[in-house]
Amino acid sequence: SWYSSRENLTLIRRHEWIWLTGFKCNRHVNPDGQGHRPLTQVEIAATGTVVHLKGYG
Repeated sequence: SWYSSRENLTLIRRHEWIWLTGFKCNRHVNPDGQGHRPLTQVEIAATGTVVHLKGYG
């Protein structure tokens, strides 16, 4: 499996590209504006879920 680093995602954002990637299960995300929590505690839809990555936005 390949997971993107925050540095790669920041570079992609500078180019104003839209991206989709997998995250390691130890990442902290904010899916609903209620604060960051481990990805393992977030329900991910079969079609995917938009989340905010801690330290990225």
